[in-house]
Amino acid sequence: PISPASEAFAEVLICEIALKNRDRLKMLWKDVLQDHYLSSLTSILVNPVEGASTAVPQPDPGLEKRVTGLLRISICAVQRDELSNEILSAWKYLLPISDE
Repeated sequence: PISPASEAFAEVLICEIALKNRDRLKMLWKDVLQDHYLSSLTSILVNPVEGASTAVPQPDPGLEKRVTGLLRISICAVQRDELSNEILSAWKYLLPISDE
């Protein structure tokens, strides 16, 4: 198993590599990044931490870096106006699902 610190570092590297390859961001998003972010963010909604509603949530450095990385990539995409709708749609996976 990977340590939380290593997971956070890997998330920073993924984001930095994507931002350094801005000209290839469209290809990176469709081939790699979309699956990475959507699978990791939806797994949080599908498998919430047990007792999360009653206990104080434990900080997850990997999740924090994943969300900030998605934010940075979203800003880059909006500025370039090439994938803005596709990347911004990934943010819906951070919203809690209501039972209504």
